[in-house]
Amino acid sequence: MLGPCVGAIDPDGYQQLVASWARFFDGDVRQLRGLLQRQMHEASEQKHYEAAAKARDGLDALERAASVQNVVLDDHSNLDVLTVASDGGRAAVVRFRVRFGRVIVAACT
Repeated sequence: MLGPCVGAIDPDGYQQLVASWARFFDGDVRQLRGLLQRQMHEASEQKHYEAAAKARDGLDALERAASVQNVVLDDHSNLDVLTVASDGGRAAVVRFRVRFGRVIVAACT
């Protein structure tokens, strides 16, 4: 369990963690990556090697998850792209949500 109610983290740290994950699900991994890197380095400097390894493993998992997303533009691009194709009486619409240069949602109707 992780939360201020069980004493595992202070309220400010928990709020920062939740904000980082919210940004991750919006397609921005930079804040969460930085948080995990800081945790890893701080734990290593304090010789808390198990905590450093846990942060390292979280960082590796984050990088794997982020690499699945296609990079299509620079790191600051946020846009929605719509395209329509039609053939006779049928049509298809595809929408791509691009956040921080990565496609995070592609929907076809």
